[in-house]
Amino acid sequence: MSPAKKRSDHDASPVQLVVDPECSLGYSEAQLREHLGSRYPAFEEHMLMKAHPVCSGPRDAVPSIGPARTCYTAHGQVFYVHDVIRFVEMY
Repeated sequence: MSPAKKRSDHDASPVQLVVDPECSLGYSEAQLREHLGSRYPAFEEHMLMKAHPVCSGPRDAVPSIGPARTCYTAHGQVFYVHDVIRFVEMY
C-alpha cells in the first residue's frame, strides 16, 4: 500500500514532527503522545515487534558496556528517532 493511500485512511492531516527528542536516546512516549495525538495508536501498531530502549535516567558510577549517555531524567519508554521518522513519512 502506498504512503498516500495510508495517509488517506486517516481523518486528520499528515503528521509533522518538528520537535527535537527530549531524551538522548530518542523520543519519549509522553512526548509522542502529545505530538501525535489521535495518531499515537497507529504509531504503537507501527512499533509492534520493534526494539526500543527504556531510559532510566542517570547511570550509576560503575562503568558499563554501551555508549555514554548524557540524559539525566528517567523518560521511561523511548523510541529511536529513525523509527519515528519512518512512521511520520508513512503517515
